[in-house]
Amino acid sequence: MKPHFRLRFDHRLHPMFRIGAELSAVATASSGYGLWGATLTGRMIMWSSVDGELGLAWGIGIGHGARILDHQLRPSATLVPYSHVGVESRWHVGSGVLLGLEVLFEHLSVLSGGLSIGYAL
Repeated sequence: MKPHFRLRFDHRLHPMFRIGAELSAVATASSGYGLWGATLTGRMIMWSSVDGELGLAWGIGIGHGARILDHQLRPSATLVPYSHVGVESRWHVGSGVLLGLEVLFEHLSVLSGGLSIGYAL
């Protein structure tokens, strides 16, 4: 298990749809497992209330071709396509503060779960 950090910005286009961008990185001492990349993201909100929301998330971008992402553990390129699909939830826990959970299928090979903390601008 490795810490995965995401810095995400999104903009509400419609009450039920957001687009955005994120920078992500996996913290590790091993060069074969380290990941970093940039992704364009989208989010369709399936349920919303004053307390929070639940939605489908997806993203596509590019990033470092770490060995762990290659089926032979030898990437053929420095930059490779990145993608993810999944489910995210966010709850309003204070004045503009958001707490969230996510389950994502990333890079067509990794199932990840995460906790997010955000701030609504």
